[in-house]
Amino acid sequence: MNNRRLIVCDCDRDYAASLADYFRRKECGYEVEAYTDPETFAADTRGRDISLLLIQEEFLNKANSHYEGEDILGSREVKRHYILTEDRSAADYEGKTIYKYQSARNLISIIGDDIESRHRISEETGYHQGVRLIGVYSPVNHTLKSTFAMTLGQILAEERPSLYINLEGYSGLYEMLNIRTEGSLLDLMYEYSLHPEDIFNILFKYTVRIDELNVLIPARSPFELQEVEPSVWMSFLSDLTSSGRFGSIYLIYRMR
Repeated sequence: MNNRRLIVCDCDRDYAASLADYFRRKECGYEVEAYTDPETFAADTRGRDISLLLIQEEFLNKANSHYEGEDILGSREVKRHYILTEDRSAADYEGKTIYKYQSARNLISIIGDDIESRHRISEETGYHQGVRLIGVYSPVNHTLKSTFAMTLGQILAEERPSLYINLEGYSGLYEMLNIRTEGSLLDLMYEYSLHPEDIFNILFKYTVRIDELNVLIPARSPFELQEVEPSVWMSFLSDLTSSGRFGSIYLIYRMR
């Protein structure tokens, strides 16, 4: 039996399950567990060795109240730990606080010394199980396609935040959503190519929100889409899907 335990603790059930499943599929050399209830975590782990703990700030504060006055991170059972924060400015990559909403590739690069990987991380796939990458295609430029995809996105986003990406040259979204900004998808991709580690701060500068559905500001013309290198597109989509930040990602496109 493997006594090396890696435990993921987060109040977001989907995030905790996705991250734990990623480590299992990676065959990282640990027995992997996930907890979303602080009281259950405190009861189950008291007296058990934890080789590596990834724990959300909110979860940690709640769990400590059930740990008989002892600081979980200071207990002798926890050998190594990292705190998952939603505040990027609070992340300390030289220490033990890391930004939770980043690609699995970046996350592993930070805690890599603590992971005995038997497999190379895929640079182009490797998305979290549970993330739905949905393509909506029509051979003609049909206006109802965008309406359908956006409606579906809003419905599924009620379960978990989702992202809508329109890759058509002339999407009509600027008029449909009354977008008044000088930025576009091309600007986002340019910034991402320079600072891929900052993907979500960049992404949310170029999105509009419809309930829980995040709509990426589209390209203004097909020429903008052609200026982005395929390798940048692949890296961008890989980072999005591997982060576990969105439950569904919609790609709207048209082939010539």
